[in-house]
Amino acid sequence: MDLLAEDAVGVFDERIRLNPFDVDAHRRKSFFLEGLARLPEAAAAAAAGLEVAPEDEYLLDLQGRVLHRLGRKDDAVARWKEALRVNPKNAVLKRYVEWLDPSVKPFELPYVEDANTLLAAVRGREKENPENDPSVVVLDKGVVRVNTDGTYSSFTQKIVKILSNQGVKQNSSYFAGSFFAAEQAFEWRTARVWRADGSVEEAQVQSGSPMVRWPKLEPGDAIEVQHRVDQLRQTFFGDYFGDSWMFSDRVPVVRSEWTVICPAEKDLAVHVKNMPEGKGEPAVSKSGDGKWTVRTWSLSDLPKIRMEPGMPNPAETHPVVEVSTYRDWNQFATWWWNLIKKQFTVDDGMRAKVAELVKGKETRLDKVRAIYDFVVTDIQYQAWEFGVHGYKPYAATAIFNRKWGDCKDKAILIRTMLDVVGIEAFPVLIYAAQGRSEEDMTLPQIGKFNHCIAWVPDADGKGTGMFLDGTAQYNSLHSVPAMDRGARVLIVKPDGAEVVQIPWNTPEEFAFVQEYDVALDGSGAATLDGKARFTGDFSVMARSLFSVEGKRPLVLQGMLGQSFGKHSIVETRFPDLADIGSPEVEVGLKFRVDGLGVVEGGRMSVPVKFIQFGVLQQFGRVAATEKREHDLVLMNPMAFTERAVVRVPEGWKVASVPGDRSIETPFGRFVVKAKAEGDAVSFERTTALTAHRLETEDYAAFRDMVAKATNALTEKIVLERAAAPEAAPAEGAPPEGGGKA
Repeated sequence: MDLLAEDAVGVFDERIRLNPFDVDAHRRKSFFLEGLARLPEAAAAAAAGLEVAPEDEYLLDLQGRVLHRLGRKDDAVARWKEALRVNPKNAVLKRYVEWLDPSVKPFELPYVEDANTLLAAVRGREKENPENDPSVVVLDKGVVRVNTDGTYSSFTQKIVKILSNQGVKQNSSYFAGSFFAAEQAFEWRTARVWRADGSVEEAQVQSGSPMVRWPKLEPGDAIEVQHRVDQLRQTFFGDYFGDSWMFSDRVPVVRSEWTVICPAEKDLAVHVKNMPEGKGEPAVSKSGDGKWTVRTWSLSDLPKIRMEPGMPNPAETHPVVEVSTYRDWNQFATWWWNLIKKQFTVDDGMRAKVAELVKGKETRLDKVRAIYDFVVTDIQYQAWEFGVHGYKPYAATAIFNRKWGDCKDKAILIRTMLDVVGIEAFPVLIYAAQGRSEEDMTLPQIGKFNHCIAWVPDADGKGTGMFLDGTAQYNSLHSVPAMDRGARVLIVKPDGAEVVQIPWNTPEEFAFVQEYDVALDGSGAATLDGKARFTGDFSVMARSLFSVEGKRPLVLQGMLGQSFGKHSIVETRFPDLADIGSPEVEVGLKFRVDGLGVVEGGRMSVPVKFIQFGVLQQFGRVAATEKREHDLVLMNPMAFTERAVVRVPEGWKVASVPGDRSIETPFGRFVVKAKAEGDAVSFERTTALTAHRLETEDYAAFRDMVAKATNALTEKIVLERAAAPEAAPAEGAPPEGGGKA
């Protein structure tokens, strides 16, 4: 038998001699020797294999098992920990290591609460539900332990009691949040249903998946989840840690609690907002050995946050605690600048291109425009949000030569190319959004940004600063995208950071103007000849919609058809849409509408129609409720101006025109002017939103303006047939009523 065993070992040795990188041979040799109880040799064979493949989870597990059999418990646990780092989904091994080594037992165990006890306090709540709440959050608890190197473990326990059928629908599934599988491990601790009759039913969960679908629920049931996320290795942010906790929900909350456990020697900056008086300071304690500082914030009996359309971001309205290991934005900016400073590379090809772009450009602003236009049009935008390149741009030369990059790549390229001609620029971190809430930049956290642009402190030689968004393919130099407007941003410089706000646009900078001469005939058909002028982000929309020349008639037909119904396009006049130098796009068009006016007997009703984008209809939806609890976050300031001269057809005259009106408020204006002059009616209507946000005390006035503006869209010019002129008597005929019988 011994000879056969030696022969078998010899076979493995020969395989390894022929191919030292044959990991399978190393595994089999170690496993075979373990089976022969030749444990020191098995451990040595596993160690030899790990020299070839140091992260082979099977060899790590095997070596740990052999070392444990040899009585070397600490060495075995160390190997198993490494195996779990490589594959954190090995639940069986994880439980065994926790049992062997008290130091790796779940840190959250002292914080787990008994659901049965908590649910007893809300028993019968589904029967005493005066506001018909769909559910109530019995417990929303988070515990996070931060390690010295910035890695962390985060535990959540949440218990929700279902109060109604609506609550059953809203809680049919539970999502525990996203995680990055390459760097984080997710694990369910518990997912179960507490039935109204006291029984408990476990839900089926899939290892590694943060989603659970519940068995059929009924009012009176409760759901409980416990789950944990572990950061497995330090990220390129180094020892940085940042996180936040929101305490309220759209349903009542019995208790919400957040605990942060941090090494005693690690500085942790804290910022609280919207917290009830006296609740902003945490309960602070030390671990038994003094190595950890424990901070806990707890709020009880929180009323529900009533959801409203257009309400501010929850981070603005909910009680929130934020923590960060960065003490200020300068510390963060220094770290990020050191990460990106080597990416400002230049080669001969880039220098030649810059020289070509600025040739003949005499002013500083023209040079900035030439480089900006090149980056936004010739460098293709491709988002790249994974790994280190989610935060670190590629080298400027690589971006330039391959002709594509994401937002930070384009910002870096703008900065580098401007530097070639001696114009200073810096990257800017920003949270791009449509409909912007107030942004709190008190505490430095990396998660407060999702976009990167550039800042030129002096774009024209006169000290005029400009923000340049390299992803804005159709925006002119003078037209910052609406998603960037109003943002509080971080300008990153070699010596630190500067927090500033991008100015909001004026309504005139985001405007749509239409002017038509309307030739009406007696049947109600009309020919409209005029122009539509798109400014700011409307010009971006026009350049995008009409970018394919062959599809322009089809796009126009869709726009005109929604407002005018059956029509035919006679003529269109488009500028060079590839030229983004101007913040405006003016489109000339002439079209025929079959039934603009409606003839009924001796009268004709003529609605004054224009292309509409449905903005008033959107305002009408958010203004549907009589009162609001929260401010209303609106769109960017914008303006719509509509002018028409309606030619009255022969044989008709003006009976009435829409009445003049003017509404001026701190947040908008609505003006209508109409006047009959001879055989024509001149009409002008302006609707402008002058504010990006509406305070609750202005909501009633806003509703009134929206209602009046919406009603005005239906007003009409009314014509009536003119009396036929009296015929002149024939020559020599006696006057009417005269002569003899």
